Amino acid sequence: MDDDGKLESPKAWEQRLKKKNLLGELKKWQSEHRWHPHQLRHNAATYLRKQFGLEAARVVLGHRSAAVTEIYAEMDKMKAAEIMEKAG
Repeated sequence: MDDDGKLESPKAWEQRLKKKNLLGELKKWQSEHRWHPHQLRHNAATYLRKQFGLEAARVVLGHRSAAVTEIYAEMDKMKAAEIMEKAG
């Protein structure tokens, strides 16, 4: 919004950022905070694997192979550390 409370055009907004030397800062923030909807699938896969195991995550995600599920579902590194602590 501009100073009068009106919605400004994208071009006007960009010009305002350039005047205040904020355009570079915006571009840096955007590159550091990229997001994609597939991150939801990865997050769900990791949660399912952690809570119910790899096979359950594979079935819910609809993968034929657990190898594909392993791409989406991150390993539970905390669980591995816990096991190693108990195993010695």
